[in-house]
Amino acid sequence: MTDITAIATRYADAVWNARDLDAADEIFAADHVYHDALLPNLPTGPEGVRQRRGIYLAAMPDAKVTLHRILADGQHVAVDWTYTGTNSGEIMGMPATGRTGSIGGAHFFRFEGERIAETWTYPDNLGLLQQLGLVTIGARRLGGGGLGPDRRTARQVFAHFQRQTHLPSSPLAR
Repeated sequence: MTDITAIATRYADAVWNARDLDAADEIFAADHVYHDALLPNLPTGPEGVRQRRGIYLAAMPDAKVTLHRILADGQHVAVDWTYTGTNSGEIMGMPATGRTGSIGGAHFFRFEGERIAETWTYPDNLGLLQQLGLVTIGARRLGGGGLGPDRRTARQVFAHFQRQTHLPSSPLAR
């Protein structure tokens, strides 16, 4: 029997940390579906995985993923991870900040044989944008005066990202 946790680990090690986007062809099913609230219209299969990784790679080229816990049950794997990197490229339509951010998140994979057939991801994107200084939680910053010219609310950021990427509206942008 195939160790599906090793395949999930290879995804993090090869595609994310080693930036080997071609490894997606060996890890993901041809009709793989990625469920990502920020990128709801990714193509199916390994190409969608490469496109998603490319977006994050452009924003944080030095980012690394650290896996903490991996749980498997039948054809499913759950992974708890941390993503850390420096924002040196455009992120969600906004210029680079030069700041480093570190967030937690989880992936849930459904396997068909030795390939990942479906992925659900739950990253703390809002936490990342807050660490990078791109969003302010709430209507006012300390010291009064409301939002500064370089700060946006989370809704503004997600709505801008939706427009820039020509994606349909997301609950995060409303």
